Amino acid sequence: MTHDELIKRAVRWLRRSQKCRCVLAEPHTSSTSEIPDAIGWRLGKSIVIECKAGLSDFYSDRRKPSRKSGYGLGMLRYYLTAPGLLKNATLPKYWGVLECHPTLLRRVKIAVPVPNEDVDWISECAILASQWPWKSWKEEE
Repeated sequence: MTHDELIKRAVRWLRRSQKCRCVLAEPHTSSTSEIPDAIGWRLGKSIVIECKAGLSDFYSDRRKPSRKSGYGLGMLRYYLTAPGLLKNATLPKYWGVLECHPTLLRRVKIAVPVPNEDVDWISECAILASQWPWKSWKEEE
């Protein structure tokens, strides 16, 4: 599967299986340094999915500052890959693995909810605010 196909499956899983009311794919904002492949929110929880089509992509992802420190986006964090890709890989702290099968996504390793102090709430709010179709006060007058 390609990276784009994995992102589409991640968005669908967040909406349907996780019942996230707000789901964004690759949200770009100048306010944050981290751009998740997919992020969703439900009942005050945020779920981040990073899609990895190959091992080299996974290993380069581990060099990100937020992976090293554990402070980043998402209360729940998953890698989405082809079946067996991360079978022997060492995962960053608090991350789980979802495997993409033809008709479903299977949780291979469950992500552990991180303590609130490890979630970058400011960046999550910045992502939400940058995607919302806000009107300026002058437009309403």
